[in-house]
Formats: sequence, structure tokens, C-alpha cells
Amino acid sequence: MNIFSDELRESKQEVQSTRAILETQKTLCANQEKEICKRRQQLDESVEALEQMREELKEARKKASGLDWKLKERTLKEQIETERLEYTRKITTLEARIKMVQCIYYLFFGIHRFFKNFMRNFF
Repeated sequence: MNIFSDELRESKQEVQSTRAILETQKTLCANQEKEICKRRQQLDESVEALEQMREELKEARKKASGLDWKLKERTLKEQIETERLEYTRKITTLEARIKMVQCIYYLFFGIHRFFKNFMRNFF
């Protein structure tokens, strides 16, 4: 009977040791579970922040694209205005030349008529 009581005592001690180990493991698992939940929450928050940043980046790209387009549009308008002024200047110069040629033409034919009439009347 002594052998059985010794074995029973040893078994009880092993059971208590095993329970203590299991309780320790249970506590560790609970702590790990809390840590995992905490990290999962942080991860979710990080994912949400990343999604928000992506949306902001898309908006920023759209705005930058719009600003870039506005800059290009303004540059094109300036080029068009410069060309318009240049062509206006050329047209004005050509009109002045035409008037000068017309004046010379009328002057020449006026002098020609004058001399023609003068010669007719004089000779």
C-alpha cells in the first residue's frame, strides 16, 4: 500500500506540476492573444491610414495633373498671343508697304499724266 500511496503522491505532484505548467501556458497564450489583438488593431489602423494616403495621393496627382494642364494651357495661350502680335505687326508692315506702293503708283501716274497733258498742250 505504501507503494501505491507513493505513486499516488508522485502522480498528484506530476498533475500539480502539469497544471502549473498549463496555467502558465494559458496565461502566456492569453497575453499573446491580447498582444496579437493589439497588433491586429494597429495593423488595421495602419491599413486604413495607408488607404487614406492612397486616396490623398490620387487627389494630389489629379490636382497636379490639372495644374500641369493649366500651366500648359497658359503657355500655349502666351505663344498664341505672341504669334498673333507678330502676325499683326507683319500685316501692319505689309499694309504700310501697299499704301506706299499705291502712293508711288498714283504719284508716278499723276506725274505721267501731268507731263502727258503738259506735252500735249505745250507741243
